[in-house]
Amino acid sequence: MGASFTNCHVRTSNKAGCVKALAALASKRALVTDPKKGWITVYDEESERQDIAEVQRMAKGLSEKLATDVLAFLLHDSDVFVFFAYREGTLVYRFNSSPDYFGPATAAQRKKWAGNFRKLRPQLPAGVSWERIERTLARKELFQEKTVAAFARLMGIDAARARTGFCHLDQAPHKLQVVHGRGHSPEAAELIKRAEKGDVEKVRALLSRGVSPNLKSRFGESLLASAIRSHKKEIAFALMDAGADFFAPPEANAIWAAAAHGEREVLARLLQSPSRQLQACLPRALASALQMGHAGIVADLLKAGADPNGSGKSGFTPLMSACFRGLEVVWESVFGREIPSGQGKNWTAIVKALLDAGADVNAQASNGVTALTMARATGQKEIVELLEKAGADPTRKPPAAEFEPWLETFREKAGQDSAPSLAERSANTTAANFPSKVHLDPKVRTAMLQILDRCKPKDSEKESTE
Repeated sequence: MGASFTNCHVRTSNKAGCVKALAALASKRALVTDPKKGWITVYDEESERQDIAEVQRMAKGLSEKLATDVLAFLLHDSDVFVFFAYREGTLVYRFNSSPDYFGPATAAQRKKWAGNFRKLRPQLPAGVSWERIERTLARKELFQEKTVAAFARLMGIDAARARTGFCHLDQAPHKLQVVHGRGHSPEAAELIKRAEKGDVEKVRALLSRGVSPNLKSRFGESLLASAIRSHKKEIAFALMDAGADFFAPPEANAIWAAAAHGEREVLARLLQSPSRQLQACLPRALASALQMGHAGIVADLLKAGADPNGSGKSGFTPLMSACFRGLEVVWESVFGREIPSGQGKNWTAIVKALLDAGADVNAQASNGVTALTMARATGQKEIVELLEKAGADPTRKPPAAEFEPWLETFREKAGQDSAPSLAERSANTTAANFPSKVHLDPKVRTAMLQILDRCKPKDSEKESTE
């Protein structure tokens, strides 16, 4: 993993004015340097999540409130350097060192991110030409921190300040001024810090003084989900006792975190009070528990009302997912050997729990695959016998006419990056976090295709060779 950070450079020596502007703009905390060579550097905690929309909002706001130039830098994984240049609140230039990093970029998008460097002339220091800037940014560096430093020096900005971010500075002693944004008190910041460290006594003390348990971690997730994900059970219970919201945010809440990360005791507490909100969380929680092979949690979710026959557009049911063996079968296909002894999951118990809960043993996905097909393809003799005993129809197979086009579509999609390009994400002002690399590792992609190939009906294989 490379370095990732964000920072804003404000062309001013008015530190007091900068602090006042930040107090109105920041949603969490920000660190502010003293002026140096006419620039003040700001490190915003919320922007550090690689949220481009937040980076732009902060840069535009500072530039507008202080009626000056602001340069906002973003480095992602040492691979991508992005910057935005604002003048009195107006975006005058943007740059992206790799616009196709997350997927194909159109010619228009490339032009948008590497346009006319002449637009930077009003902001350039004396003696620095736009041609020199263009040459510097055009260099192909293995680590884009070098590009960040070189560009900062040309703009008269301290290179060391330009090559770091809030997270790094917050983990070590520093003398920078801390600014707390709107509605974010020093006590709130302390609670986040203590929860992350697992300091139960301090967390309880802060909560007893009225600090909200519904804060977000420094990674942008709910503090409760973060505690569960990192297996800090006592911190999670303290937050729950203080009234933390179990269901926020909907896509990564406490129910999901407990199911995905195997925290059965915490999940039991979360499932105590049935509600519509809880029911709405169960499908995703069940899918995550199945993927990870948490047998006990699968049983608990089914008992709480999770649908054993729920499926998405593909028609893959929980029973099919269990017969696929979640991440285990991919691991084995990638490394060419079975999961080490003692580390495998009890998939037979999971299948039995689903069948006992009423799972349809003969349900077919949109491509015709059944649970029995998946169990045979992944070599699970015991589960095959269990399914057949439960009434699985061995003659029900995916028709070649349906399966082949589906497999070909999957093969084509698997060979592409599934994330949108940075340009596409940046064009959307409501974009969430700067995406991490989500395209599949080639070994994982190959493994998944091999498994799916094994699901093909025999008549399909004959037809493909004729």
